[in-house]
Amino acid sequence: MRRYRSTFASVCSFIIANEFCERLAFYGFQGSLVLFLKAQLGLSSASAAAHAAMWNAACYLTPLLGAVWADSVR
Repeated sequence: MRRYRSTFASVCSFIIANEFCERLAFYGFQGSLVLFLKAQLGLSSASAAAHAAMWNAACYLTPLLGAVWADSVR
């Protein structure tokens, strides 16, 4: 008798791996964003930190806006 894995069990590992890679990329980019803004674009420390904070806020708010939009569209 052959045993089959459930669909959830086979897909779950891909979802977890995708979320891990996404978080790794986000925090890797976020950590060097202030340094990039200061060194390459010549922004002051305060301005670079403000831009990085706005980027961080946009990354967390746009999925919420997308969810509202997706629920409102038929």
